[in-house]
Amino acid sequence: MHKSFLPGAIAAPQVPACSNSPADPTPSREPLRILLIGSRQGIKQTIQRLHLLRFTEIGAWSPALPTAIPGELISILVRHVLGECQTSASRTPWVPSFLDMAPTSTSTGETIKLFLIGSPKAVIETIARLHHLNFADAETWSPLSATGNPGEVMTVLTRLLQA
Repeated sequence: MHKSFLPGAIAAPQVPACSNSPADPTPSREPLRILLIGSRQGIKQTIQRLHLLRFTEIGAWSPALPTAIPGELISILVRHVLGECQTSASRTPWVPSFLDMAPTSTSTGETIKLFLIGSPKAVIETIARLHHLNFADAETWSPLSATGNPGEVMTVLTRLLQA
């Protein structure tokens, strides 16, 4: 009998993939909160772009809720990032960058803020994934800052919206 037919004779290495699914988080997955703060149109535009990049599903975001600042809203998404997430260039199609997808007219002067909150590893991996998807260069994010919760950091990306 060939060894390849024996149970457990060959163990193929499995490379974990990134997942957008919050279902059944396992201990190897780390929660990451993503907050979008801005106008209703700015939040909608950013969520649509993240969806086009296959980073998130549109329906996974919370409804936009008002903040203390008039006209400003917040929408939240919780993702579970695999502890050893690897993004393969062959699995992710090339898409135009965030700036290339925007209209060529001048900016509206309106800003949108994108916060990442989670473990340093989850935040850094998410920044790298967004960079790989041409959403934002890694250098455009603020430095990691401690949140006050043990083992948790945050960073923010501020963008001008295009008209």
